[in-house]
Amino acid sequence: MTPSKVANWFYYSASVALLTYVIIRLFAIPITHDEAFSFLRYVHRSYLEIFSYNTGNILPNNHILNTLGMKFFSSLFGVDDWVVRIPNVIGFAIYLVYAVKLAQSLRNRYHGIFLFVALTGIHYLVEFFALARGYGLSLAFLLPALYYLRAYLIHLQKKHLIIALGASFLSIEASFTLLYLYLPLGGCLFLWGWIKKDKWIVRSLLGFLVTLVLTLYEPLRFLISSGTLFGPKESFVYQTVFSLALMIFPDGVDLFWIHLIMYTVVLLFFVGGAWSIWNLKKAKTGKEFWFPFVSLGLILTVLLQVVGAALFDRNLLSFRTALYFYPLFFYFIALFLDEVLPVLPERFKRLVEWPPVIIAFGLIFNFALQVNTHSAREWKYEENSREVYQSFKELQTQYNDPVPLHVGITWLFEPSLNFYRVADPEAITSPFNRDGLSAKQNYFYVIPGDTVGLPREVQLIKEYSNTGNRLYRRSGQ
Repeated sequence: MTPSKVANWFYYSASVALLTYVIIRLFAIPITHDEAFSFLRYVHRSYLEIFSYNTGNILPNNHILNTLGMKFFSSLFGVDDWVVRIPNVIGFAIYLVYAVKLAQSLRNRYHGIFLFVALTGIHYLVEFFALARGYGLSLAFLLPALYYLRAYLIHLQKKHLIIALGASFLSIEASFTLLYLYLPLGGCLFLWGWIKKDKWIVRSLLGFLVTLVLTLYEPLRFLISSGTLFGPKESFVYQTVFSLALMIFPDGVDLFWIHLIMYTVVLLFFVGGAWSIWNLKKAKTGKEFWFPFVSLGLILTVLLQVVGAALFDRNLLSFRTALYFYPLFFYFIALFLDEVLPVLPERFKRLVEWPPVIIAFGLIFNFALQVNTHSAREWKYEENSREVYQSFKELQTQYNDPVPLHVGITWLFEPSLNFYRVADPEAITSPFNRDGLSAKQNYFYVIPGDTVGLPREVQLIKEYSNTGNRLYRRSGQ
């Protein structure tokens, strides 16, 4: 078997394994706070209201493409946690296809293996493809956008640019944070088209910009004026980069590794960026322009973040809102290695080929340490929500409590428990609310330490060892 066939076998078998894992998580992970919030607050709205962000709620949880998908599939299959996640699993299949294509597009197979593993080997990223949020979908369309932009610059086929712009639009509709990337990329591409007198690029990008303005002006105006956007406002490195480095590893990892990753990223960013800018003047063809194009896109994306925070009080992206930096940065590094390799003396080429493969093995091992089918990293407190909701019927039967049951909860559980209540045609609880705990309630489900308003006369039904959450029943009913 040739080396290229071995690499392809690895890509395809790993893709099948990863897709299977995500499908298992689709069913196994209880609904999370943000998923349930989006479903309960937005899905009952019309398709047009969702698309225009005319949803009557000021929080930025309406990831439009995700909400439309939740609405469509729940209308077909009913309300269930796995149903509302179907769009993201479909998105993961798309993501895997183009992760393979981008890996195969590199000249060196070792760099291709590194890129594929880096794109698919961060557990925190993969988690979002089994959750009903827009972040996974935005990445699912980011990869084909990059792939077809490259294809257009090399082959100059109009259909490639149309597909790239269509994928870019869908990516933005999945998460508006991608505007930080696509606006700089669009600007660079426009300048290239202007210099090369490529009228198709210029006209297509002008049409794309008009489409963005028409479809996003009102949603963005609404979100910005609402003042509900969140995120830090100081230090891109210590907020954005640190948060992403932190989430690569399992909980409890030594900070040494976090800082090592963080400063390595910063070093490679400057070295690779300098290399691409130095070679930009040599780019005569679209193929030669591709690496400087990706590099400039990354540099300008970072600058937009830094300048926006420093001068206009904009929020920096961090954690899940900055998720797209993972594939963008790793693709940048893989392209950089692929560009450097041909100009190195033969005796130094192994130094550029083997370290990425070693890193890839490290990422696979690190991924394996985090494999689970019980919780999502940012919503671990929801791990017992489905079990708790299902236990109310058993408890009501056991104690012969009058229905509906009134349950006091920590506010974090309001969306998830109400989601299961809406999905349950035989619900025996009243709607869950965020009004706190009181003696008028039958049961209480709280996080550790939440005891304000909890009556003294309560019986501990269960303490969940994995989260520390507690379920109580009021005594003397």
